[in-house]
Amino acid sequence: MVEEAPSLTPRERQIWRLLAQGKSNKAIAYQLGLSLNTVKTYIHRLYRKLRVACRTQAVAAYYRYHENHDEARENKGIPSP
Repeated sequence: MVEEAPSLTPRERQIWRLLAQGKSNKAIAYQLGLSLNTVKTYIHRLYRKLRVACRTQAVAAYYRYHENHDEARENKGIPSP
């Protein structure tokens, strides 16, 4: 599972955020103007980069990463966005 900032493209980060919001693959494809197969490919790459096996683990990793990231920002005196 991801503990530090994963090396993701801006599009992968966008799709990761939409997964965390509970969007379906079809809804993500529609919102981003992509084909369903393209979204599935991005999600497969996300799983590999995040070292997770399923959508639930990817969403958990999203919240864990952002919780740690926000906490680190606060420790440095940087306000959260």
